[in-house]
Formats: sequence, structure tokens, C-alpha cells
Amino acid sequence: MSQRSPVFLVNAATGEAVEGVLVSPLTDKHVADWRDEWRPFQIKAMTNSNQARLPAEQHEHWSWEQKEKALGALLAYRGFAIEADGVTQGMAFHRLTEVARLDTQKGKPLVYVDFVESAPWNRASVSGSQRYRTVGALLIRSAVALSMSEGFQGRIGLHSLRQADSFYRDTCRMTDLGPDKDCHGLRYFEMTAAQADEFANREKLL
Repeated sequence: MSQRSPVFLVNAATGEAVEGVLVSPLTDKHVADWRDEWRPFQIKAMTNSNQARLPAEQHEHWSWEQKEKALGALLAYRGFAIEADGVTQGMAFHRLTEVARLDTQKGKPLVYVDFVESAPWNRASVSGSQRYRTVGALLIRSAVALSMSEGFQGRIGLHSLRQADSFYRDTCRMTDLGPDKDCHGLRYFEMTAAQADEFANREKLL
């Protein structure tokens, strides 16, 4: 059964709040938006002859169509999407099978953020500007909310693509446990119950 709850994005140009909706699980519409809206936009931006090619993103190769087929029906995973203006603005998959590593909560269950991505027009690294801010932070907040609903007290963990390290450290204020040699050297971040409470109740995400 689909769950929908209101969220507020920020118009990057004006700073005004824009109403959206957080949806779970992912649907055919979200996959179609990735295929028909996200990919053409990204390809056009990356091959625009009027500008130098922007640096490649580490998740350029991701296929949300394949992720939904592989993970959408698994009980261990929860899919989330943010919609606004009738279009999918971001998607995430969270996993319920991991435990905490941080000494203060080691061994306790947490929600692991497996995949999270904002639409390319919301990423300055693709378009050179942003349409909406807070999409990524709202998807991380969905992981915190899921953790709370599962009785995990808001604890979450994730491995960060290098381009997002500062987002998890500075915006989400997660604890940086350093590079993980068992996960391609990506930095592992974890959020404690206290950090989750602060993040969930923070008035401004960005």
C-alpha cells in the first residue's frame, strides 16, 4: 500500500518553499520519470557543445529501472521518492539488515542508506545550477523516519560516494568513521539516535 506524506523543497532561485510529497514504495511512474526525464536531461547537459563537460558523477551509471526490478519486492528494502511539479525529484532505497559500527551503538540495528539520488536538474554538478534544494536531505530524513518506525531510534548508516562526503558530514552532521577498505575505500558515515533527533527536528535542512 502506497504511503504519501507532504514535504517541502526549496526553490534554489528564490529561496521559497515548494510543496512536494514523499512516496513509498517506488512506482512505475518514478521509474518512467528516471527513464524519460532524468536520463535525457543528464545526457543533454553532459554533451552540451556550448559548455565544457562537467566532471563525471560517480553514480552516472545507476539505473533506477534495474534497482527497482532487483530490490523493489524484497522485504529488506524500502523505496522512497519525492515528487513535486508532477515529476520525480529524487529517489532512495534503504535497507533494514545492517547493524551499527560506532562504539556508542555498536551492534544495534540501523537503517542502511543503500542508494540515494536527486534528479539531475537539482544537482549543480550536472546542470551548473539547481532547481530545488533539500531533496537529498529529505531522502536522508526518510531513512531516519523509517529507522524510528522500525524501533531503531533513528540510527542510520551509509557509505558515501566521494562527491557527497561533505554533505553527509556537514549538512546531515553524521559521524565520519573514515574510509572502509572493504567498500572500495568509500567513507562510512553513521548517525546516532541523538544526531537523528536533532536532524529530524531541524527547521532548516540547507
